[in-house]
Amino acid sequence: MVLVGAFAVLFLLGWRFQHSDGQQAASGSSSASAEKWSPPLGPGESAANRVKRLANDVASLSIASTNRPDPSKVLTEARDLADKGRYEEALQRHIWYHNHALEYGPSQTGVRLSFALSSWMDLARKFPKARQALVEIRDREKATFADGKGDATLFHEVSAINSNLHEEDDTMTLFKSIVKQDPELARRCYAVVEDLLVRKGDYELCMSFIPNSEARFNSIRQEKERMAQMSFGNSRVKEAFDGRFVKQTCGLIEILVATGHKPEAEKIRDQALLIMDDPLLTAAVQDAEKKLAK
Repeated sequence: MVLVGAFAVLFLLGWRFQHSDGQQAASGSSSASAEKWSPPLGPGESAANRVKRLANDVASLSIASTNRPDPSKVLTEARDLADKGRYEEALQRHIWYHNHALEYGPSQTGVRLSFALSSWMDLARKFPKARQALVEIRDREKATFADGKGDATLFHEVSAINSNLHEEDDTMTLFKSIVKQDPELARRCYAVVEDLLVRKGDYELCMSFIPNSEARFNSIRQEKERMAQMSFGNSRVKEAFDGRFVKQTCGLIEILVATGHKPEAEKIRDQALLIMDDPLLTAAVQDAEKKLAK
């Protein structure tokens, strides 16, 4: 019963166990995003055994590595195949990685929505079918929201895909539909879309999600502190996290200036400068005023 229950959980979470290379489920077989490849089975492993083992892993919270596909190696293989001009094979690796990387490597979360998508778009510039496949995946995920079943994690994924497709207006449209359909979900999605809303000049919508500017700045500061602990002394990683802190703070300052809250903006600037002496922070209020005057 434990095994059956675990398998049911996997199914409900969308875990899919693929047929061997060259086979696929009939559903969606003609689409560009159809998954037709899966990593080779390990020594002495059958497809049925893999399903049972994965179900047992979930039931026991095990992360045993025996015969488990390595998502990082699949992503590397996708890039290598693309470099060799084997575009369809490269696309299949990208599709498998996108669908299954988190099943085998939860730590792939950041890579999956950044470097992996960037690599996918590199392939799309040579192989238009790769772009079509990513659009299909994006559209399926958007449909989940239309059905009232989307969440903040899925919104982040759609946003990341749209960013790579250079279709950020689509993210704006989706977010505004969520605002109307599910305000509480929109609140959880807001941090993902704030920078885009600022760039589009939709300041009043931003302000509707910032009832307390001090609290918003504190959340930005706390995120910086958490990220600093995760940099493990890596200067490049720390630099990236510092840059995110500056960008988010400047965005908040711009929102406040644009909506008539300049004193609050100046207070946020001064607090931020105590944390990091950065010229962009120093000039943030004046830069916002110049931008708005154009």
